[in-house]
Amino acid sequence: MNDHDKIFKEIESIKENAADFIQGTFPKHLVQQLDLDSLKLEKTSYLDDTLKESFSDLVYSCTYSGKTVVTITLLFEHKSYPVRHPHLQLLRYMLRIWDAQPKKQRYLQPVIPVIFYHGRKRWTYRSFAQSFAGVDVLLERFVPHFDYLLTDLSQYDARAIRETLFKRDANRILMQLLKYVGDERLIEEHFQEIFAPGTSYFSNPEGESFLISVLVYIYHTVDLSPGSIVQRLSEISREGGQIAMTTATRLHDEGKRQGIQEERRMNTQRMLADNVPIQAIAKYTGLSIAEIEALRDEKD
Repeated sequence: MNDHDKIFKEIESIKENAADFIQGTFPKHLVQQLDLDSLKLEKTSYLDDTLKESFSDLVYSCTYSGKTVVTITLLFEHKSYPVRHPHLQLLRYMLRIWDAQPKKQRYLQPVIPVIFYHGRKRWTYRSFAQSFAGVDVLLERFVPHFDYLLTDLSQYDARAIRETLFKRDANRILMQLLKYVGDERLIEEHFQEIFAPGTSYFSNPEGESFLISVLVYIYHTVDLSPGSIVQRLSEISREGGQIAMTTATRLHDEGKRQGIQEERRMNTQRMLADNVPIQAIAKYTGLSIAEIEALRDEKD
């Protein structure tokens, strides 16, 4: 799982954020039939090794039209360019869902697949039938017919993301970040606008937790100095600036610890190669006998 997948899944795993995402991006007539109070995160995944190359997934169940339970899957597209035949991957994915449903269940549960795409090139939607050549009315009956919903951030104006599409600050900020993340210049240029919804949000526990997650994402994916980020966030929110400084310090310290640990591992491996006794290695590196033996076994 890459950093983009991780932040999307972390934020949209929160029921309120997912409900806000659905309200902002689903067709209105469909939203009206969904009881979003019944929305429930299913702690499972239906991706196989092949599908994992293209997607990461979040699976929700929800009541439709007061009686029917449907599965809503949020599929985060890994690639930065549109897929030629997404229906093939979706069909494979949906079959895995239906195959996993209880065998005693009389009816299969409908699935609403949602592709979330944040590449810079526009995604052109095509029906599955359009993937075939020479399909007339007689052949059309033999082509599977199903649809999917597409959230293509390249088609959304940043102002609409901030002001009309979403009600929750977490989605307003995250969706703008994902829209611009492919171009650091744009993130730097629009930084104030991206984080403006957090003016008061960062001062409560939910907003603080969200900002820490987003900052870790930014520090790992965007080439902006921590000092610049702290300064910019401080201009929006005093609490935001403090959180940015604390997070940057923590990540720096963790990086140093990881570096020290890696250096110990490398020194241990060199001493093992020179047949230095394990007790002596433990004395000089501070590693336990068990850790040294594990490294020895890795080498063997």
